[in-house]
Amino acid sequence: MFRLNPFSSSRHFSRSFLFLFLCFFLLTQISLLAAPQGSGSSEIDRRWDGLFGDQAVAPEQAPDPAVRPTPSSFRDFTDQLYYRVSIDYVHNFISFTDEPTRTGIVDEGPPFSATPEGYLSFPSLFESGDDRLYARGTFGTRGFGHERLRTEVSVISYHDLNGTTSGSPFQNILDTFGGRSRTEALKAFFEVDGLGEGRWSNASLRAGRQFTHRSFTLPQPLGASVMDGVAFEFRDQDFDFGAFVGYRPTFFSDPKDRWVTGANFGVNLARRAYAAYQLFYYAGTGIHSFSIEPRWEQPLRLKGHFTLIDGDPIDLGVRASYVEGNWSVYATFQEKLTTHDLEYDIFLESPAEEPRNQNRRLNLGEIAESSRFGLDVTRQLGPLFAVGGRVLILALHDEEEQTGFDASFQDFSANLAFFPARNWHASFEYRHRNTDRLDPLEAFFFDDTRHAGETRYDEFTGSVGYRRPGRFHLQGGLYHRVMDTQNRIILIEDSSTTGLNTRPSAPCGVKDAA
Repeated sequence: MFRLNPFSSSRHFSRSFLFLFLCFFLLTQISLLAAPQGSGSSEIDRRWDGLFGDQAVAPEQAPDPAVRPTPSSFRDFTDQLYYRVSIDYVHNFISFTDEPTRTGIVDEGPPFSATPEGYLSFPSLFESGDDRLYARGTFGTRGFGHERLRTEVSVISYHDLNGTTSGSPFQNILDTFGGRSRTEALKAFFEVDGLGEGRWSNASLRAGRQFTHRSFTLPQPLGASVMDGVAFEFRDQDFDFGAFVGYRPTFFSDPKDRWVTGANFGVNLARRAYAAYQLFYYAGTGIHSFSIEPRWEQPLRLKGHFTLIDGDPIDLGVRASYVEGNWSVYATFQEKLTTHDLEYDIFLESPAEEPRNQNRRLNLGEIAESSRFGLDVTRQLGPLFAVGGRVLILALHDEEEQTGFDASFQDFSANLAFFPARNWHASFEYRHRNTDRLDPLEAFFFDDTRHAGETRYDEFTGSVGYRRPGRFHLQGGLYHRVMDTQNRIILIEDSSTTGLNTRPSAPCGVKDAA
C-alpha cells in the first residue's frame, strides 16, 4: 500500500494542486468525449455533391445493430495518448565471515551488549539481504483537444520491502527520512506549444508542476528544483528566451523560502557560435551562468562556461566531445575560482520553517578552490566488443583546506562491454581511486573530520543482462571492493566486501509520443 509521508508543510498544497489538476484533466476529457460530433455526415455529403454533382450516389450500408460506433474523440484520445510505466525490483545480499569487524563489532547478543571476549554486539550491522521496489509512471496527451496542447503527469514511488534496520549496509536516502515507502508527483502540467500565428508560433507556455531547469544547463544540483508555477519559452533561428516563476514544493525539508524564479537568453552569433546567459534566483541568492559554444560541421564540439554567485566568480571551465566512427571521447576541465560556492546546494540558503530543525548543512564544509580534469574514452571493436577508460582528477589549490567531503583524488577505471548475442550484454570494470588525506593525528579537536575518510578504493564489477525491448530486463552482477580508511583513532587497511545483486525490471506499458 502506498502512503505519502508528512515531510513538510507543503504536503497539503502539493496534494491539493495535483488533485485539482487531475480533476481539470478528467473534466476536460469527459467534456470532449461527451461533446456532440456536429454535422459530420452533412459536411461529407456536401463535399461529395460538390465533387460529382447530380451524378453522386451515396453507397448504402446497412448498420450492424450489434456494433456501436466509437466516438471519434475517444479514438483521438487513444491516438494522442503516450505513457511509460516501469517497475524495478532490486535484491542485494551479502555474506559475512562470522568474524568480528576491525572495530570489534559482532552479532552475538542484544544491541550494545558486551561479549565475554570484550567485543560489542550490534546485530543490525550484519543484515544480509535487502529488497527494494521502484516504480515510475508518466502519462500524457499530445494534440488531444487542440493540436498545440500537451498534458503530462509523472509519478515516482520508492518502497523498502523488508524494513532495513539501523546501521545496515543497505541503508540509503529512502531510510534516512523516516519513511519506508514514498510516492511523489514530480510533474503534472499542461503546455501550449505555439501561442499564435507568425513568430508567436515559436512561443510556448507551460503551467503546473514541472522542473525549473527544463532548458537549463546549470550544474546539478544548483538550479535544479521542482516548482508549481508557469514557464514561458520563445525560440527561433536567431535567438531564444525563457523565464519561469513558481512555488517550490519539497520532499525532504521545510524551508522558509518557497518562491523560485529564473530566466535564460541565447543568441546565434552569425550562425558560427551560440552564446547563452542563465539566471536562477532563490532565497535572496542568484546564480549567473554564461556559456559559449562554437558551431561548425566537425565531429569535435567545444563549450566554455563561467558561473557567478551573487557577484562572486565560482566556476570557469570547458567541455569537449569527439564522436567519429567507432570512437567516443569526452573531456572536461573546470577551475573552482573562489570558496564562495553554496556548499553543494543552493537550497541550503533557506533555513527550515520548524525552529527545532534549523541545520543549514550536513557538516559538509566549504568547497575549496581546486582544479578538476576528466576524460572518458570508448572504442567500439566490431559488433561484439567495446572497450573504454575514464580518468577523473581533482587537485585542491591548498591541501590544508580539505574536508572529509572535499579532498584531492585521482580516479582511474577501465571497462569492457561484450554483446555475445541479440538482446544479451555483459560488462566488466576495474576502478582505482586514491584520495590524498592529511595525517589524522594532526586533528586537534575530537569532532574534526577533515582528516578522516577513505584513502584508497579498488573495485571489480561484472554483470550479465538480457533485455527484451518493451518487455523486460533481467540483470545480475558481482562486485568486490577493497579499501583503506582512517581517522584519528583507527587505521583500517584492506577492508574487503564481496556481494551479488540482481535486478529484474519490466515496463508495464510503453507508448511514447511521436
